[in-house]
Amino acid sequence: MIHKEDNIKILWLFLIVSIVGTIIMFVNLNSKGDERKTAIILHVSSRSFHILATGVGIYFISQIIRSIFLNVKIIGINPIIAMALTSVLYTINLYYYKRKMGN
Repeated sequence: MIHKEDNIKILWLFLIVSIVGTIIMFVNLNSKGDERKTAIILHVSSRSFHILATGVGIYFISQIIRSIFLNVKIIGINPIIAMALTSVLYTINLYYYKRKMGN
């Protein structure tokens, strides 16, 4: 059984990881580099965008279906959660492509 304290610890862990991911994302986007580093950042950015756009599309389609069939109010996405997910996803993709294409 999950206790309230465990939920708070998980929330803090997610918050810390997302802040670190956001810092890593902005540092990598602003840094200059050679063609290989530019290609890595281009792949990471485009892949992260495609994954997030697909996820948001699926989320809104599911919300519309729920509102039509279940008469439930459509719930939007919290911008802080969206930014946190973006930074975590970007960081994961960054490490993947750095290992794939070389550091």
